[in-house]
Amino acid sequence: MYQDQHGYWRDALAPGDALNSLTQRFLNCLEKDLAKLDEELRQKGTTTFELREFVRLRLGNQSTEAFSGPKLLEYEPDIVKKLAIWDKDFYKLSMGLPRWMLHHAHKNLDDMVKAWQRMNGAPEVLPPLTTRIGMMGERGCSERDKGAANFSIWMATLANALPTNFWLIYQIMRHPELQATLHEEIAPAFNKENSLVDLNHLLNNCPLLHSMYWEALRWSTGAVSTRSVAEDTEVAGYVFYTGALVMSPMRLVNFDRKVFGPDAEDYVPERFLRPHEPEKGIYNPGIKAVKSFGGGVTYCPGRHFALNEIIAFTASVMRRYDLEFVEGQTEAVVLTSAPVVGTFPADKEVWMKISLKN
Repeated sequence: MYQDQHGYWRDALAPGDALNSLTQRFLNCLEKDLAKLDEELRQKGTTTFELREFVRLRLGNQSTEAFSGPKLLEYEPDIVKKLAIWDKDFYKLSMGLPRWMLHHAHKNLDDMVKAWQRMNGAPEVLPPLTTRIGMMGERGCSERDKGAANFSIWMATLANALPTNFWLIYQIMRHPELQATLHEEIAPAFNKENSLVDLNHLLNNCPLLHSMYWEALRWSTGAVSTRSVAEDTEVAGYVFYTGALVMSPMRLVNFDRKVFGPDAEDYVPERFLRPHEPEKGIYNPGIKAVKSFGGGVTYCPGRHFALNEIIAFTASVMRRYDLEFVEGQTEAVVLTSAPVVGTFPADKEVWMKISLKN
């Protein structure tokens, strides 16, 4: 269990019954939440949201309930907001400074861990998390350690999904000329009440939506892959000694012009749909060239659920609502100076108006 946690979660979140169960739990939560938003918009008409907060509130909370059941959000209603604070604090917490120097950061983290600790043994928690708690109990782990373990996997599933979904919706809004094609792609997945009834259609028959998703991953990544040097190796005059750790920023790979072409630094919605014609300066290396999820033996085990929830949420929002930037909203860009777990945030708030489609 301790030596191969990655293997445990790789198997628990791989395509199959467990992933299908988690995805269906999420879809059920999402449908209930969007039905409430529908009613709110019927009463208020057009309302205004900050896009990051909108994604946290709608995707983040429903994904959380899919993992934990409803009681976690009753114990700590602002846990997703606290996670956003932790995302800014984590690098300070990792420095080993005394608790008194980082009182607020530790308090914020403790609140989330204690909320998950209260869920230890709760029957509504996702089965792989419950099984892991049982394994930890057999090995004498404390209740806090159990809560911290489930907090860590929950954190990992949201830390990148939320900003990635922000960037996907943001780029869809920035490209109104593509929205007719996107709406045509997603339409067969919904019934006449605009409820999602066919996720498989979204996963297999929406090429532009998927191209924009993978491009959002490529364009916003700040992920780093870490490897241990197996034997002394010389590369370009530099010697990497056995046992050393090598950190490879995936952004350098994702922005390599030899791979993605002269427009590698731009967000190109159709990048993974266009022909691959390097002799004409047009590059499409395919989605396997995108390393935002890492690769090899540490390939992100949550990538399948991330795809499911982000595609389902984005398509559902597009189907049900009209979104437009508030007047005066300036362009947001990736804040590459931010210390992040995997996906860079925007450099500013993005405000939008949302209303029900006619």
